[in-house]
Amino acid sequence: MHLFLVSLIAGFICILNGDQSTFTNYDEVGLSFLLPARGRDCFYQRVTDPKHKYVEFSYQVVSGGDLDVNVNIFGPHGEQIVSDIKKTDGTHKIDVLAANRGYGDYSICIDNSFSYQTSKLVCFFIASIVTDF
Repeated sequence: MHLFLVSLIAGFICILNGDQSTFTNYDEVGLSFLLPARGRDCFYQRVTDPKHKYVEFSYQVVSGGDLDVNVNIFGPHGEQIVSDIKKTDGTHKIDVLAANRGYGDYSICIDNSFSYQTSKLVCFFIASIVTDF
């Protein structure tokens, strides 16, 4: 929750209506967006700097329906790392140096395809982390 407040206060608020949105080359990014009914948006975090050992992803559904979405995170080789089904919020710390991970593009897909009528307002935060904390 603290990460969401920091990102919102920092002014990283946007409303997106496209099918896919991208951002790269930032150590930290916070974003709020409206995910339409039956919608799915994917975001990408490029991790190429050897100083980054982890990628942390946090999300929260703040309004709409039952406050739930599906979230899937994929590693740079296309492997599925996380699958959250109909969750309100979550935080995932991914070890870039773990087996079958590595440097490259991580994709985060947020899915509301199960909802036929209700859009969801989703806030999320992604950070590339240098060391343990």
